[in-house]
Amino acid sequence: MVVDELAPKTPDPIIVKFADAHGLICVTWNRRHFRSLTSRRPPNNQLRCPNAGMIAFECPESRGADRLKKCHDLIIFEHGQRQTLRDKRLIVEVHAEYLKIW
Repeated sequence: MVVDELAPKTPDPIIVKFADAHGLICVTWNRRHFRSLTSRRPPNNQLRCPNAGMIAFECPESRGADRLKKCHDLIIFEHGQRQTLRDKRLIVEVHAEYLKIW
């Protein structure tokens, strides 16, 4: 949890910088902000945080645990696949009815 490592209400860019420095994956319901911060194709082609991944939920929080349980094995498999590539970051969107990985 962010509040275990950083102050409550820490701005999203600082959270992603922290994740980047530690090679972590941000798990969030704030897809819009985190997607732009972890994008594989940023506007200026400069990766802001080349080591920070993202799993963003685009479903109600009440369905999050169920969706994660259903998608867990696929996410773990994809993470393993990413570790063989130059860009090792895992970027996932968990929607109510599907999963998007890139």
